[in-house]
Amino acid sequence: MIVETRDIHVFISSLVGLPCSLLPRRVFPASPRMVRHDLCLYGFQTTKRSCRGGWRIVINFSDLPPETQIAYLQRQAAVDPAGTNPALWEEFGKTTPKTISEAQRRHTIICAVQARIDRGATRGRALSEISKETGVPTITLRRWYSRVDGVPRADWLPALAPSWEP
Repeated sequence: MIVETRDIHVFISSLVGLPCSLLPRRVFPASPRMVRHDLCLYGFQTTKRSCRGGWRIVINFSDLPPETQIAYLQRQAAVDPAGTNPALWEEFGKTTPKTISEAQRRHTIICAVQARIDRGATRGRALSEISKETGVPTITLRRWYSRVDGVPRADWLPALAPSWEP
């Protein structure tokens, strides 16, 4: 989920089963309906957003506690939390929504590069092709790829977070 605005909104259905220290059970319930119930009961601010001709309930990403934010990002990146560097993810969870959005954009692009390499393309060719498709200069892609070189795939998302603050 890549959002260009300052606020990142999360569908409440994507919070099912994630940890949340602000709830008595320390974890969101197993159904979206009960997640919505708990969010309302414990004072979280939710809003309606139009989606595919209907409405979905969302919550602002920054309103979630840090452990929920980290677990959500790991789920979105299809990461197994057991194989991650907790310190790296904790630091990543403290960044701004704009930084997280940029890291997600970079992660999507670098995963596309890696997919081409996995299918047999050389690294240079994969970087060149993805550069043409995305409009990101090849040298920038090389720099991003070097940031994840040797890093476990589970930690690519926080490794790709920009070091600058917007």
